[in-house]
This record gives sequence, structure tokens and C-alpha cells, in this order.
Amino acid sequence: FLVLIVHPAYEYAYEESFITTPALQISNTWRAAALPVGICLMALFALLRLARAGDFKTFLLAALTVVALIGVFWLAQPMLRPLGNLNLIIFFVGVVGFCVFAGVPIGFAFGMAIFGYLALTTRTPLMVLVGRMDEGMSHLILLSVPLFVFLGLLIEMTGMARAMVAFLASLLGHVRGGLHYVLVGAMYLVSGISGSKAADMAAVAPVLFPEMKERGAKPGDLVALLAATGAQTETIPPSLVLITIGSVTGVSISALFTGGLLPGVVLAITLSALVWWRYRGENLSHVQRATRSEIGKAFIYALPALALPF
Repeated sequence: FLVLIVHPAYEYAYEESFITTPALQISNTWRAAALPVGICLMALFALLRLARAGDFKTFLLAALTVVALIGVFWLAQPMLRPLGNLNLIIFFVGVVGFCVFAGVPIGFAFGMAIFGYLALTTRTPLMVLVGRMDEGMSHLILLSVPLFVFLGLLIEMTGMARAMVAFLASLLGHVRGGLHYVLVGAMYLVSGISGSKAADMAAVAPVLFPEMKERGAKPGDLVALLAATGAQTETIPPSLVLITIGSVTGVSISALFTGGLLPGVVLAITLSALVWWRYRGENLSHVQRATRSEIGKAFIYALPALALPF
């Protein structure tokens, strides 16, 4: 996909040279040139990663398969044009579904489908695809996405998430299924600081999983609960999903954040009820309850992290 859109991206950047930015009074090519340059860098990075992860035989087989599929669709172009709207099903159901099941990231799967539909069944210039990509990436609100991802990684690296989890564990660690409650609550709190669910899971799981396994929890149950809490906190602000939806649809992001809190609470209560039922007979004879001084000390350490969402 990246190789196919390099030339349309170059043409789009060239067409933008006739436009002068109103604020800086410079050619808009300087901004639009980020598209072809970025696409080339992404393609180079993909090739380097492929060369490092796979052998030459696998790479050659994959390249020949892609070229063969492109050739089949190109030769089928005279048969595709008369089909009209049926091409929408062929490309946006068939091609997208095949790419997703083949392990292609969904963004590139839709990109391939759109490129094929425009190139093989319409006379629309392919610059339209690049222009829509440029328009989608030009929303100022999307700048918050890498910043929230950075904040999530910062919380993990500084140990703030670990301190928060330790405080919750000192409160509930002696209760049956207590660490499972801590996992649900920690994911809820950490998600209120970071917008990246991958960073949230990476920050919470290593702290809780070893102790939970020592108490007899099954690894499959732990992974399932972590995945469920990750899905539960997708609506907890700041959520990258809600930010993206708001930037694309024009819906108020503050309204999405406000409306996303209640579903997260309901799902957290449901997961907590499931944890209570599943671990109501857990043996905690070897677990000691934290003293008030230990709870106070853990609270002081966790206070900066607990204050971040507010």
C-alpha cells in the first residue's frame, strides 16, 4: 500500500505548491511534503523490520504473492468496471476481510481497498485518497494522542503506576479476590491518566500478576480479566478512541468524555461481581492484613499519581 501511494502523494505535494499559507506566507508544499517523505520512511522501516524478522525465502514468497494478487486485480479491471456498486462489496467486504484475516493492520486493509476501488473501477484521481489522508491527519485535536501515549509511558517508567497499585493492594489485598479488585480499580485509575491502554496494561500487570499467581490464580483467568478491564476502560477519559471519534465525526469530545464515565463504572461493577462469585472461596490464611502505618505510607507514595486525574 505504501509503495502504491508514493506517486499520488508526490503529485499531491506538487499540487499544493500553488497554495500559499496565509499565516507564514510560504508554499504549502513544505507541509504537504510530509506525506511522501513519511510514506517513504514508513516503507523503509517496514522493509528493515521484515529483513530483521524473516528470512529471504519468506520475503520473496510474500512479495511474489502480493505482486500476483495485484496483477490479478489489474487484469480483471475490464470486468470490474461494469459491475457498478457491486464493487463496493468486492473491495470493502472481500478485500478488507481477506486482508484482516491475513493479519494486515485494519488501517492498511481499508487503504488497499480504497486504492483498488478508485484505481480499478473509477476515473477518480488517486490524489483524492492522499488528500483525505492529509485532511484526516490535520485535526489539531489529534496532537493529544502521542502526548497521552507519552504520559502513559512516563507513568510506567517513573513507577507512579506501581505506587498506585501498591496502595490499592494495601487496602484490599486481604479480601477474597482482593488483588482482582485491585486490578479492576487500578486499570480504571491509570486509564484516567493515560490514554494508551497498552501502556496501562504494561504498567499494572507486572506488579500484580506474580502475587496473584502465588495465591493460586490461573494465568488464563488473569489474562482474561486484564483484557476485559482494558476493554472496560476504553471509554474512560482521556481515551484515544473517543478523541479519534470526536475528531472524525465532529462530536464534542468533552461530551464523549462525560458520557464515557458511566459505562466504565457499570462494567467495573459487573467485573467486580464476577470476581466476587469466582473467588468467594479463596484461601487467604497465609495473607497478612496491612497495618494502618503501611497503608498511610503507601498512600503518601501514591498521592502524586492519584492526583493526576484531577
